[in-house]
Formats: sequence, structure tokens, C-alpha cells
Amino acid sequence: MIHNITKPKLSPNFTIDDIHKIREWNYERLKDSTIEEREAEYKEKMLYFAKRLHCVLDEASNSYIHYPSNSQNDNAIVPDTQKT
Repeated sequence: MIHNITKPKLSPNFTIDDIHKIREWNYERLKDSTIEEREAEYKEKMLYFAKRLHCVLDEASNSYIHYPSNSQNDNAIVPDTQKT
């Protein structure tokens, strides 16, 4: 069973104490969970991260020029600011 425990409050400067708070919070949340529950939790978080990363990469790729394969460097990716 994954416990629903409120997240700890972190300091604005993010100190070593904050890391300890996060680790303790995560331990308390997951201490009674089964391997299957943990795997499901990690998979859900991983899929969320992958979707977010995909969106960021799509936005970043829109600001780059991809030259055709007959250019000097087939893999050349140049930012828009370097257009000629």
C-alpha cells in the first residue's frame, strides 16, 4: 500500500536537510508497498516524464534547421540564429 503523505516543505536554498526530508518522505510513503505497487508507481512517473521530455524536445527541434543530406555534414543541426 502506497501511503498518501503530504510532501515536505523545502527551503528556498535547497539544503542537505531538504534531501533528508525528501528521502524520509519517500521511505514513509513506500515502506508498506509491494514490489508490484512500486513498479506501477515508477512506470507511471516514467511515462509522465517521457511525455514532458518529448514536448520539450519537440519545442526545441522547431527552433533548429535540418539541412538536406547533400550538405557537407549530413547530421548538421544549426540554430536559427546562424542562418545565412
